[in-house]
Amino acid sequence: IMTETVYRFKLSKTIMSLMMEFSNTHRFDEIPQFRESWLRWCENNKELIETEQLRLKNLGCEKDIQDKMYKSVRYYFKNKSTEKKEPKKRRKYISLGCEILDAMTSHLDTHAFPNNYKPEFAYNNFVSNQDYNNGLDEEIQRLQDEFQLTEIEAEKKIKKTYKNRYYQKQAFRKRSF
Repeated sequence: IMTETVYRFKLSKTIMSLMMEFSNTHRFDEIPQFRESWLRWCENNKELIETEQLRLKNLGCEKDIQDKMYKSVRYYFKNKSTEKKEPKKRRKYISLGCEILDAMTSHLDTHAFPNNYKPEFAYNNFVSNQDYNNGLDEEIQRLQDEFQLTEIEAEKKIKKTYKNRYYQKQAFRKRSF
């Protein structure tokens, strides 16, 4: 029978909630006062701590549990924020047209990788090459009209998309060899 090595032993929810309550109560105490309160708390919850030590010892933990608890209370729970953070709102995805994406792929296959261009040079070559940038102005205009982007933002979006495609293709080529 194979056993997995455990590197991080978690305390029980019961003791964690008591520790959080303690840390909230003594959040603003000075260090000597905090230690004194901690020792009193440990004495009052001696049975619970001994039960937790036995449980963790049975799981294979060899470290000092009381020291682990003190460090959690002193350095983690005490400084942990109690306010809930609101999740960030995702912005709308801006997609490019198929024609420009096909032109990027074609340019990467025929110019960028065969000539070992760096991403920046490859993009500049793509923009200046008349064979590939035919729809570039129309795509910038479409992005401005459809997504209310400025001309600079639209150009940045195209540049970012080109470079992302470059790196994706580069990663695929490395995996293929």
